[in-house]
Amino acid sequence: MHEYELMMIVAQREVKEGVQEKVIEEIRGMIEGLGGRVLRVRPWGLRQLSYEIKGYDYGYYVILQLLIEPAKTREFEAKLKLNEQVIRHMMLLLEKREEGDVSVLQEMVGEEEIDSIANKVRSETAAPEEDQAPAASDKTSAKDA
Repeated sequence: MHEYELMMIVAQREVKEGVQEKVIEEIRGMIEGLGGRVLRVRPWGLRQLSYEIKGYDYGYYVILQLLIEPAKTREFEAKLKLNEQVIRHMMLLLEKREEGDVSVLQEMVGEEEIDSIANKVRSETAAPEEDQAPAASDKTSAKDA
């Protein structure tokens, strides 16, 4: 089996948590049904999309680390595409690492720092936008010239 990382966006019509849990369990069931195993689930939280995807303005981002046979990845991705709640996904093969090796990002900042940054981003996207200062004018006054 190879280790993969799956990033997916679960469709959300409204800003509310909880809907994605059912979808994550469905995906876990698909993986286990194909003889695979979910190693880790990292929810990134609900975010407003930069542009509309399949009629949705919001999406719940989730990253899954999983083990699955390479021969089963096409079948899994085909099933994933049939799930109407998953509006985007990307699956990457993770390089084999020797035991004790860490990823470059983990090496640079550490696992705790990565989780801290993810939590900070989640809290910032959940908070309402504060009033922003008006943009500066391009015109200069006669005093400045």
